[in-house]
Amino acid sequence: MTVRAVLLIALAAFLFTGFVRAGDAPKLPSRKATVVLPLLKQFSQKDTYPKIEEILGKPDMDIGSGIYIYVFRLDDSTSITVGTADRNSVFGISRTGHGVNGTQVIFRHK
Repeated sequence: MTVRAVLLIALAAFLFTGFVRAGDAPKLPSRKATVVLPLLKQFSQKDTYPKIEEILGKPDMDIGSGIYIYVFRLDDSTSITVGTADRNSVFGISRTGHGVNGTQVIFRHK
C-alpha cells in the first residue's frame, strides 16, 4: 500500500467519524425525554431560565400567579414543571406523569 493510499484512508476515517459525532448531537429545542432529561439534570445554580427554553423551547402552559410556573409536555407523556420568580433565576425543575412515582425533583435552588 502506498503512502498516498494510507493517507486517503486515514482522511476518510477522520471525516467519517467527524460526521458521525456531529450527527449524534441532539437538536434543540426538543421534547424527547431521552434528550432533555440528561441536560436538565446538569442544570446548576448559575444557569438561568433562558437555558430551559434553549433545551425545551416555549412552554405549553403558564400556571403561575405572582410567580412563573411553566409546564412542558414531553414525548413520553410526562411533564416538566419549571418555577421562576423573574424569568431569569430558576428555583425548581420537576417531572411528573405516567411512569414517574410522585414528583421527581430534577433541580432545586439551594
